[in-house]
Amino acid sequence: MNKTILNCYRCFLCSWLVGLSVLLHASELNAQNQRQEISLTREQARIASENAIKAGNPDLAIQIGNGLLLADSTDPQAYFVLAAAHLQRGDLRSGRRAARQAYQFADTSIQKFDAAQLAARIAFADNHYTTTQFWMRRAVQHAPTQEIEDQIAQEFKQVRSINPWSLNVGVSIRPSDNVNNGADTGLNTIDGVPITGILSPEARALSGIIGIAGLNLGYRLRRTNRSQTSLAGRLFVKRVRLSDEARSEVTRVSDGDFNSTYAETSITHDIAIGENGFGSGSVALGRFWSGGDPSYDFARLSLSRGWTFGEQTRFSLNGLIEDRSRIDPASEDAQIYGLGAKFTHDRTNGDSLSIALTFRDVNSINVNDDFATTSLQFAYSFNKPVGPAHIGTSVTLGYLDYSQYNVGFIEVPGGRQDNSVQADVTLSFRNIDYAGFIPTMRIKAGKSLSNVSRFDTREVSISFGVQSKF
Repeated sequence: MNKTILNCYRCFLCSWLVGLSVLLHASELNAQNQRQEISLTREQARIASENAIKAGNPDLAIQIGNGLLLADSTDPQAYFVLAAAHLQRGDLRSGRRAARQAYQFADTSIQKFDAAQLAARIAFADNHYTTTQFWMRRAVQHAPTQEIEDQIAQEFKQVRSINPWSLNVGVSIRPSDNVNNGADTGLNTIDGVPITGILSPEARALSGIIGIAGLNLGYRLRRTNRSQTSLAGRLFVKRVRLSDEARSEVTRVSDGDFNSTYAETSITHDIAIGENGFGSGSVALGRFWSGGDPSYDFARLSLSRGWTFGEQTRFSLNGLIEDRSRIDPASEDAQIYGLGAKFTHDRTNGDSLSIALTFRDVNSINVNDDFATTSLQFAYSFNKPVGPAHIGTSVTLGYLDYSQYNVGFIEVPGGRQDNSVQADVTLSFRNIDYAGFIPTMRIKAGKSLSNVSRFDTREVSISFGVQSKF
């Protein structure tokens, strides 16, 4: 009984303290600046603060919110009121801080949703668009319904179009039976004749795990109704870990020998041409590292021209010139000329079809680095899920031709020719997401046939990654 009385006394004391704090922070409520003394319970104070926000009286709401915090410094509702009041007053810096604390101390998912939504509104009002996108992703994580989540996704796309900054990050891990693009045979033959003997273990297919991370950072310098100019930076990192079985087979190579890194910075100008056309020009500078050591620097000029036919069909042509300057003494300078075409059609059921043709001509004084390659890719993505996953598929056919090629001191008669085919299926699990990011799984199988058996290769791999759903 004594414990019950004590608990009642504590509740009464807490309510009395809230009322006292509200009294001490009450605003002047009449034109004669006469102070009114008001005693409120905590719940009454919360209702009063919300009514003050609705009535457009942020000063009163702030005073009541501060009173609530005197009783409980972790009260999420008090911080929410303060954030909304600071937004009304135009004190966006204080509003952002209060909204962040409202999210931090929120007890329920709906409180976190409300706090994240308010934080996004304040950041948008302050022209902090990247921060706005960050809070919108947090709001998506706690969205109470699918309809609200879809609405936030649409608003996210609108903010992204306004934001001059853009950031895309991709990560994947891929177990593979051929991490080094090695041969699937132990014999080194030319046109079926075993002239050069047995391939070393390092030249054969080695199993392991490939980790890939890509980052693209962009900033829009200028935009008009018909054009825009942007700066961008790109970083691509591939790291390899050999399996225990592969490690036991090779002694002269390590994981780092198969690593690679690619970095570039570019400036791009996009323009609208006529009623249904578009064009783009880009200049890029960068460097490529292989096995941990710098391999070459490059400069590239790219141009493209495209057309749209209605809202569902697009066709584009592109070309590039790239100059590579060697850093690795074992390599040579090279010039690359490329042409390409792509056709894309969005079907009425939401499926998408694309066909891409690419040609590259690589010129070098080293005959083993002088070649031409052609690839043709067919891709199809399904709008409706199959079970828990959305599916995208592609098939790529390739042809590579060296007019001259040497295997050691032996010149290959007629040069080297490779034919390849690669198929992959990508599964996107849109019903499993965190802050708008979803898991993906890609199954890839490929095979290459060459008149030089060192380049008869095959690979089967499954990669796991993460991508944004909007």
